[in-house]
Amino acid sequence: MSGGEALPASVQPEAPAVVCAGLIIADLFVSPLRSLPRPGELVVSDGFLLDAGGCAVNTAVILARLGVRTGLVGKVDALADRKAGALAVHAVHQDVPFTAAMTAEIDQEIAALADWLELDLRRQG
Repeated sequence: MSGGEALPASVQPEAPAVVCAGLIIADLFVSPLRSLPRPGELVVSDGFLLDAGGCAVNTAVILARLGVRTGLVGKVDALADRKAGALAVHAVHQDVPFTAAMTAEIDQEIAALADWLELDLRRQG
């Protein structure tokens, strides 16, 4: 569907006009460095920003900023604490209210990810 076409009548007004599907990853941005590190050299940074990224996320954000009702579907890149041996899950965003079956399926997927990573699952929040 191009930007100039009307949505079909079968699409409900609150439904996304575009659903972006793809990777959802964590992008790590560091503050400017005085110089690029040489191979094997560690350089200290004054700070960093951790934010969502990936082609699906970036496209969804741009479309939403342009006023397009946008949805996002993808696999989440988990941030795990290997030293603590834990996968901490802070929240699962719901674009629509989940049914009990949906919640159970998502919980199973998160538990399977923790098992695959060989980490304890810690639900927070």
